[in-house]
Formats: sequence, C-alpha cells, structure tokens
Amino acid sequence: MSLKFKKFTLQYAYLKLEKEEIEEICLLIEKEMRTYMKEHYPEGYEAFYGPPTKPAEEKETPPPPSCENTPEEIPEESEEEDKLPPPKNKELRNLYRKIAEKTHPDKIGSNDHAELFSQASQAYADNDIATLLDIAGRTNVEIDELSEASILLLEKNIQKISEEINSKKETTAWAWHKAKTEEQKEAIIKHILKIKGI
Repeated sequence: MSLKFKKFTLQYAYLKLEKEEIEEICLLIEKEMRTYMKEHYPEGYEAFYGPPTKPAEEKETPPPPSCENTPEEIPEESEEEDKLPPPKNKELRNLYRKIAEKTHPDKIGSNDHAELFSQASQAYADNDIATLLDIAGRTNVEIDELSEASILLLEKNIQKISEEINSKKETTAWAWHKAKTEEQKEAIIKHILKIKGI
C-alpha cells in the first residue's frame, strides 16, 4: 500500500470525525439558540416558529436553519448534472462487491452488518471510495493497490468533505459556538430574525 494512499485514507478518516463533531455541536447549539430566542425575543420566536404547539407535537417542529446554509449561500447546481449518475470506477465496484460479501444479510445469513451494507451501498451510489475504504478496513476486506484514477477519486472525496466542513463553519450555529460575549450572541439572533424578515 503506497504512502500516498495511506495519507489520503487517514486524512479522510480525520475529516470525517471532524465533520461528525461539528454536526453534533451544531445540533446542541441549535437547542441553545432556540431557548435564547424564546427567552429574549419571544415575539421573534413565535414569528419564526409559529404559535406554541402541544408537547407531543413539539418534536415535529423543524430546528432553526442555523446549521444549514441560508438561501443565498446555497450553490446552484446544474439540473443536468443531477440527472446523470457518476460513472463507476472498476475498483470502486470491486471493493463494493467484496464488502457486500461480508455485510449483505442474504450473504451472511443475518442482519448483523445490515447498517454497514446500507452505508456501503450509499457510498457506492455516491462514488464515495473513501467511505468504502473505511468500511473495508472495519470489515477486514482486503484492499488492492489503487490506480491513479481511484486515488484521484479519493482526493475528490476529501475535497468534498472539506467543503462540507467549511460550509458548516459558515453557519450561524457555528458562529454562536465561537461567540465569546452575550453581545455577539444577541447579534447572531438579530441576524437570523433579519434574514427571515422578522
């Protein structure tokens, strides 16, 4: 296994953990922001979320869009690009098949690895060789030396997850997490209400 390949797989694993940590922080911060808005801006809170609901229905209330990009930040994608599936790399396909042999419920006679199989299927559909390599490592699937095309695909996966991390770090939830004063937090809530025209 080449050093370049090892470097990229370790880099992807690190970025994946970083993304999970940021998403977890954003979810916790969203609750904190909601509470802050309800206490300090009750009129804005009601306009933002609507009238109070019964406790049983509260779970269905959508979280604030603080961990998502605001409409003006969402990049436009070509509709034609969305319709065309990405071409499958031969090594990607072979790796997916090896993982399926060890995780598919029909192949192993149980649902013990059904979640891993589902993740592998999604990764295969998304041309995500990095996730397949991660799953292969967890299921003791032998990984052959990757071609330059597969290494390039792995680099693209790393670039994509890096962009997702940067996008999360541009959200109001992340700004709130990094805020050091009450004035900064208040400014963030006012910004959210202003974007929504409240």
